Amino acid sequence: MIFLVKKDLEDKISSQILSQITEDTDEILDTAEIFAIGYIKDILFDRYDIDTELSKTDTDRHINLVRWLSSIASYHLWGRVLDSEIPERIIKDYDDTRRELEAIASGKRSTTLIQNVKEDNSLKTVFRWGSQKLRYND
Repeated sequence: MIFLVKKDLEDKISSQILSQITEDTDEILDTAEIFAIGYIKDILFDRYDIDTELSKTDTDRHINLVRWLSSIASYHLWGRVLDSEIPERIIKDYDDTRRELEAIASGKRSTTLIQNVKEDNSLKTVFRWGSQKLRYND
């Protein structure tokens, strides 16, 4: 695993069920984590330094990043079974995580992730001021 440890996923899925879903193959765990990392990077890369966050280990890891990744990875792992067998709490957790990440990405919610900065130490943002003059079709 890249950033998560197996225990992070076992907090969402019991070790016995996790073993059954993955057929005791670590590669399946790695793939689910890669999907989760890709999803979070795509949403938060504009504002936050996700690569630096992912390089942290043990107790230095951002606890919410661990939670988000484990929620998304768990959902992907459950994708290996029939839809009717996926626990409702896994689906709800995934949906809640997606909404939370979208709120952070849009600036409607804050987080303590490391922000991207420019060389002059100002924050990188995609926020732009300005407007265009109104057009009138006479």
